[in-house]
Amino acid sequence: MKHEIKRTYRYRIYPNSEQRQELARTFGCSRWVYNWALETKTKAYYQDEESLSFTDLSGRLTSKKKEEETEWLSEVSAVTLQQSLRNLNQAFTNFFEGRAEYPSFKSKKGDQTARYVGTAFDIREENGKWKLRLSKMPGLINIRWSRELPSEPSSCTVTKNAAGQYHVCFVCKEEVETLPRVNGEGGDLEFVGVDLGIESLAVLSTGEKAGNPRWFENEQERLRREQQKLSRKEKGSNNWERQRQRVAKVHQRIQDRRKDFIEKLTTRLIENFDVIVVEDLSVKNMQQNGNLARHIGGAGWNQIVRRLRDKCKWYGRTLVIADKWFPSSQRCSECGHVDGKKPLGVRDWTCSECGTCHDRDINAAKNLSGALADPNSSTWRPDRTRRASGRRFRSMNNTIPRQATAGIAGGEVNVRMSLEEAVRRYESGESSSDWERVDGLTDEEITQAVREDPDQEILDEEWFRGATLVIPGEKETT
Repeated sequence: MKHEIKRTYRYRIYPNSEQRQELARTFGCSRWVYNWALETKTKAYYQDEESLSFTDLSGRLTSKKKEEETEWLSEVSAVTLQQSLRNLNQAFTNFFEGRAEYPSFKSKKGDQTARYVGTAFDIREENGKWKLRLSKMPGLINIRWSRELPSEPSSCTVTKNAAGQYHVCFVCKEEVETLPRVNGEGGDLEFVGVDLGIESLAVLSTGEKAGNPRWFENEQERLRREQQKLSRKEKGSNNWERQRQRVAKVHQRIQDRRKDFIEKLTTRLIENFDVIVVEDLSVKNMQQNGNLARHIGGAGWNQIVRRLRDKCKWYGRTLVIADKWFPSSQRCSECGHVDGKKPLGVRDWTCSECGTCHDRDINAAKNLSGALADPNSSTWRPDRTRRASGRRFRSMNNTIPRQATAGIAGGEVNVRMSLEEAVRRYESGESSSDWERVDGLTDEEITQAVREDPDQEILDEEWFRGATLVIPGEKETT
């Protein structure tokens, strides 16, 4: 079965000196508009108790461009400025729905971006090479055309990273086909539990281990030398800036290698298994351990789960996330006996009940894999913290002002609360992502259906494919 998704295609671009100056101006104006709009919206709420919409901010921006102090905003494409307002609007939507923190101001020290839509950009062929045209940009920008686009792009985002490299990202609609079951439509489902770690980045319930390439550790000596050279330069000088970019390139190389490894790992999991079970790790809390923080940050656990979530949604696989309190490392995968907590240094242990000797990571992966097949394990429910394909949610509080966006993809409804309600919930500590299903099954119906179906045939239902589920755990009390 084919369905349409939106996917981003990224290419390296090489602007000349004149184009780099114009891009720097565009980046600066886009960043200024975003920060100005964030400040204006926040002040309007706290001082005037007024919630400004995108239309309100757009009108104020038009007036702002006519003022003498800010007339320089007219020097760049108006499209990029409007897109900055839309980016802020989306940032508030993510905050209202509990997916992100309150929007923060953008810094000129981070990655710089500018988005173009509609007729503000196009791709042209010149002398057998593809080039990029941007509104109010002198000449055409050279592109390293590494692959074809599946369809005409609806928007493009130009970025400059800390290493001084420029890229363009095109958003295109693409038809993808749901993958068939690994063992055929009449065969059994292939389950796999994935235990994420440091020594081995991913351990599968099949016993296979994906070693940790340790990208950061391998580049640490080189990074130390480059940072030492940077410390000897006068801050703000041309030599300092060139050396800063050399340091940034080392970090970029680490990031690119990590991303490539994770893409290949997650693709292999999607191709070989129907249901993938991972653990919800509290990375931020775990990084408070000073001895492990660097290793945890370099492993990219969140990236792995995020890419699995996206690819399961695209290709019709099912991702299951076990709550952080699920005792995957404490339970014997043979007899089910919970043997208690174990220090991180204990890599092998023997079950006190049945005497089975376990590899800590493989045992945890087996527990994750077998959790869904055990009707007495836990109560299963849909993931409420992030929207899943093929489902629609609405707020349980009918008194909250909200509007559903038009052009909804994947059968989802994007709910927007008022700024007043979101701030009230945020300040009171109340979750803004408490949802109930509009269509399909309720949590109780899912639980009952899974428990009454030992063969897990429900996992092959159309609504289940591409879904993300959560298995709750229970925090131990003393």
